Amino acid sequence: MKLVEALANGNPKEIVAAVEEDVNNLLIQYEKMVKEIQENQEISQKFKILATQWIASAAQDYEEKWNYDGRNEYSCMICSKFMETCFMKCSMAPELETDDMKTAKKIVKQMAGMHRTLKQSFSGLIFRYLVAEVESDHVLEEAVTYMNRTVRVGWEFCPMI
Repeated sequence: MKLVEALANGNPKEIVAAVEEDVNNLLIQYEKMVKEIQENQEISQKFKILATQWIASAAQDYEEKWNYDGRNEYSCMICSKFMETCFMKCSMAPELETDDMKTAKKIVKQMAGMHRTLKQSFSGLIFRYLVAEVESDHVLEEAVTYMNRTVRVGWEFCPMI
């Protein structure tokens, strides 16, 4: 998976290109991708930071009714709901901003113009990753439980558009 290699290198342009290439596939193997990300703790942490920035950006798009349409509306709505969780509130605290968070913000900004079906697919990868990470993160476990209760069980499965 090119995304794992790109995250290891830390080059934002490479990461954006890798995301576009990895999720531009009708037969995306989400579980395989999640396991590959989780194999390396440093990569997993970088991806989790990227995920929080992606969620915040998509949620803002949803709240502002901008930069989404029917092709990625579901994932933007889920991101908006996920912003209500303690996991996101804790992750987005300005005093906790790191260099990795600054890099993730740059990456997400570059991804703003990405095709909306790819955005939906990337969100699906993020959501499945977060669900898979609940065993190692108590606050994230509470967030997933909240999403199961307030949205529905299976919220992490984005419709394929």
